[in-house]
Amino acid sequence: MGGAHPHTIADDPSTRPQAVIHGSRKHVVGDGEAAAGAQRSLGPRTYGDGLPGATIMLRGACELRGEAGVRLLGMLPPLAVVPAGPRTQAALDLLAAEVARDEPGQDAVLHRLLDLVLVLASRAWRRRTR
Repeated sequence: MGGAHPHTIADDPSTRPQAVIHGSRKHVVGDGEAAAGAQRSLGPRTYGDGLPGATIMLRGACELRGEAGVRLLGMLPPLAVVPAGPRTQAALDLLAAEVARDEPGQDAVLHRLLDLVLVLASRAWRRRTR
């Protein structure tokens, strides 16, 4: 999704929000201490209940500047959903593992992985629309 559009991510439209994200900060909402406890048990950039077998959805925000960023955004529709595939799975697995960590240099690692995933997803989307 291009731009800073408000949006909600949930497993079902009737599910009450558990967290509200403003920029890179997570604000826990919902059923008070139970929701806060569940959110604290997850990684710093992770949301949901963390139950075994839960669906994992990765989301990232990128600020693209310069001519390369303009060209890349020009190739994409306002909203693109690209399921994991053979060419993206390894990068997504690595990104999912890194998101759960909180170590020195984490921002640099995550930014590079997001760049890689964005390019791979863009390629996959273009292959699907040809």
